[in-house]
Amino acid sequence: MQENDVTEFVLNLVNEMALDSNITVQSNIKADVNIDSIGWLRCLIRLEEKYQCSFSPEFLIDNSINTIQDFIDKINRYLATK
Repeated sequence: MQENDVTEFVLNLVNEMALDSNITVQSNIKADVNIDSIGWLRCLIRLEEKYQCSFSPEFLIDNSINTIQDFIDKINRYLATK
């Protein structure tokens, strides 16, 4: 799996879920991304479908995830273990 693929997929997914095409990897999740908790769970479900894996809802509960890039990095670390 290529990290660029994950980056592109996550950016497209988050922009779609937030209905905002201005979200970048530097966007702050809390300040810049308007997605509620159900929306984030939908993101996880789409990621599971795309990458044939299973994320727990707790995956999102991480104080070290501040930006979209942090989220992408965490996904890449998780997928590298699968």
